[in-house]
Amino acid sequence: MLHRFTIIIIEPDKITFSCFDLVQIVVMIAINQSERKEFRKIFNLIIESLDNKETIDALLQADSYEEFVSCLVDSFRF
Repeated sequence: MLHRFTIIIIEPDKITFSCFDLVQIVVMIAINQSERKEFRKIFNLIIESLDNKETIDALLQADSYEEFVSCLVDSFRF
């Protein structure tokens, strides 16, 4: 049972899917039922950030999970 919100990040090396162009970042998000309402706010911030080329470029340069998450959070526009 999942007890808290978790983000799992995979940086595929030039993976292509038949219905997409080059995939640069895959983000899997696990949330428990009690955090779903709060997560909606975070999800919208994540989507907005991933729609920004500079943010994607910075995320791809991250050398660790901590640096990746820090870069992502820094890109949020509250």
